[in-house]
Amino acid sequence: AMVLQVFALMWLRTTMNYQYRYGHTTREAIRILYREGGIGRFYQGLMPALLQGPLSRFCDTAANSGSLSLLAMFPVTAGLPMSVQTLVASAMAAGSRILLIPLDTVKTMMQVEGQAGLQMLLKKCRENGIQVVFAGAVASTAANFVGHYPWYFSFNWLQANVPVATVFSHKILRN
Repeated sequence: AMVLQVFALMWLRTTMNYQYRYGHTTREAIRILYREGGIGRFYQGLMPALLQGPLSRFCDTAANSGSLSLLAMFPVTAGLPMSVQTLVASAMAAGSRILLIPLDTVKTMMQVEGQAGLQMLLKKCRENGIQVVFAGAVASTAANFVGHYPWYFSFNWLQANVPVATVFSHKILRN
């Protein structure tokens, strides 16, 4: 599903990232990008995008499941309210996303600058250090936390409070 999503929407994300950088209207950005390389230009950074999507979801899910399991192991944390447990899980998920920021940076540079993007990024790293690939990490981490918490709190609360169904039709409704 994630691969399909990347292929279906990457052209739009490339257009948006190009607009953020250069300030064109959507129509202008699409024309410019198409002139720079046809349909393929909209898919510069495809490999990083195909890696980033599934890795991001994996980190979110692993942070949630792992945090809840870890908290349940210790008597002092086992009784914490679900809101607090999910807060810990969301902090872990947001923290794990920092590890994926360089991949996002590579993807975005390729989307915005095309084939020259990777070379431009390497030049920036040589001139300013590796921290360049972590630019925007705080904002990205905050955005991840804000997106993670409400979804996983709802999910965790429902998992804890809605009984597991045994009848097939009820299983479909529950899940």
